[in-house]
Amino acid sequence: MDAPGRGPHRHPHQGRLRAPAARAPARGQGLPALDLRAAPSRPRRRAGPVAAARAPGRRRRAGRAVRVSPRALGRLVLAFAALAAVYGGWTALDARSRRPKLLYPAAAQARSLAVGGVRLEKGDGAWSLTRPFAAPAEGVDAALAELAAARVSAPLSDDPARLPLFALQDSSATRLEVEGATPLSLLLGGPGADPDSVFVREPGSPVVREVDGLSRGRWSADPGAWADKTLVSLEAARVTKVSVRSPKGAVAVDSKDPRWPKLKPLLDALAKFSADSVGDVSKLEAEPRVRLERVEFSLEVETLDYKGDPATLSFTVSPIGQDFRHLAKVKGRDSVVYSLAGWRLDPLRLDPKDFR
Repeated sequence: MDAPGRGPHRHPHQGRLRAPAARAPARGQGLPALDLRAAPSRPRRRAGPVAAARAPGRRRRAGRAVRVSPRALGRLVLAFAALAAVYGGWTALDARSRRPKLLYPAAAQARSLAVGGVRLEKGDGAWSLTRPFAAPAEGVDAALAELAAARVSAPLSDDPARLPLFALQDSSATRLEVEGATPLSLLLGGPGADPDSVFVREPGSPVVREVDGLSRGRWSADPGAWADKTLVSLEAARVTKVSVRSPKGAVAVDSKDPRWPKLKPLLDALAKFSADSVGDVSKLEAEPRVRLERVEFSLEVETLDYKGDPATLSFTVSPIGQDFRHLAKVKGRDSVVYSLAGWRLDPLRLDPKDFR
């Protein structure tokens, strides 16, 4: 019988017992533990006979190599070769455009040039200074060779306000003009990044460039830097007579005189006798301490030129005040005066006592 207040009585092993219902967690407690047992998986569907028959064919197609016809392969190779040629030409053109260009390759054909107020002209194969005074010139061929090998860079600036940074204002720059097969006109500014470089621009243009291989010191507007400093250049074998006049007396000896061997120091000096600097005689004569009429000694040399004709070279030497420097004037070069130290004249000072 059933107990009062209870349901029908069941045996403990009769039927299936139910799990007690889960209770909601109390406030402050965590969630109940989850049952992590995996649910039973869905049975796989067996492949039918058609799918089983297709599977080997799919595997065979996946492993098959792609075939390209020789014609298509040749066209592909030609396309890549054309692209490579275009790219190589473009890179070569770009590199050529960035490479510094020669400034003035035709410098060897120059007939005249002007640096500031100095003008030089070429005649009979030799260069001479024509302005501001007339004198033989030296170093022009070396300067033109330097100009031919110099390279000019790409533009560095085109801002007129920046010209003072490069010493390229019209008032401070030195103008270079070359006349020849191809004319050249430039303004030379301050030295560049290297010792043998200079900033330049064309007259009327604010574009600044740097010329590498051009020495600013060589292209000087000082006429003395271009004038030949050689007073006398004589071969001893062509000298026939030497005459020297000084405060100590006069000495005159010809090549047949037995005293001729005593002139060897003088003749050796005359083989290449150069001054320290060259200047305009009109400017030096205006100085109070210069007295060119006061002659310390004079030298006259009689020679035979390459044709065998007699020629005479003479010059006078005058002191400059109390200085140890002297001024020399060569006959026939009336517009130029040579400055030299006193010790250079020692081989030329002859004592008459030694020739008695």
